Amino acid sequence: MPSIVLVAVLLLSCSSMGSSARYLEEATPADERPAHLAVPELPEIPKPELPPLPKVELPPKAEIYFPDATAKP
Repeated sequence: MPSIVLVAVLLLSCSSMGSSARYLEEATPADERPAHLAVPELPEIPKPELPPLPKVELPPKAEIYFPDATAKP
């Protein structure tokens, strides 16, 4: 029961926020809205140089012998 009440309250709050935002958009004419601020250009950030990867030497692979499937025992 408490979860149903919570969902109902959230739904009502979302619908009231949407209608309030719509009202504020319609109440202010487009020419009276403040202009967006200009975004300053950011300086280029140098890319970090990564150290070289270490060489990994793997042990030799073990040889596996598979008998020929067509050979007779």
